[in-house]
Amino acid sequence: SGLCGSDTLFLFSNPPPAMGGIVFSYEWTGPNGFTSNLENPIIPNVDSDNAGSYTVRITGITGCSSIGVVEVAIKDRPLTPEINGTNDLCVTDDIVLQSSLTPSGTLVNYRWYRGQLGSGELIATTDSPILSIPGPHDAGISDYYLELEVDGCISKASPPLSVRTSQVPLPLAEQTLITVCEGE
Repeated sequence: SGLCGSDTLFLFSNPPPAMGGIVFSYEWTGPNGFTSNLENPIIPNVDSDNAGSYTVRITGITGCSSIGVVEVAIKDRPLTPEINGTNDLCVTDDIVLQSSLTPSGTLVNYRWYRGQLGSGELIATTDSPILSIPGPHDAGISDYYLELEVDGCISKASPPLSVRTSQVPLPLAEQTLITVCEGE
């Protein structure tokens, strides 16, 4: 099985059907000193320390027992990225967002969002740590955040970066024709 850091591991003993009220006892052991007497234990917020072999011994009231082993692979959750970029731009400028994180992995995707943290709109997925959003943009303030996906595991969202885009100032001349005489 394959899990990511912070996932929940559900272990199942899969005993045979209980005939005539036969009751079973369970003895689980595993990595990192794990033990349990539950039929189907749950381990929340796993990380790579929880990866390895889990063994269950199921014993019936007759004394007959059986042992099962399951291998559990757990990849660490990617580090939480940060977004760097310019906070104040003109509506005609490109918004350039970047992350300094370049994790190693077979499949690395940068998921770029605009909006409120956790409920924003996915605006792009790239395989590089940079995103350029060409102008023009609406004037106002927009929040951007980033998640990293590395080999199927997704990081926590970055802290948001607020970008303010402002209208380009237009110069206005008070008079269209100005006459200046020499000596004045």
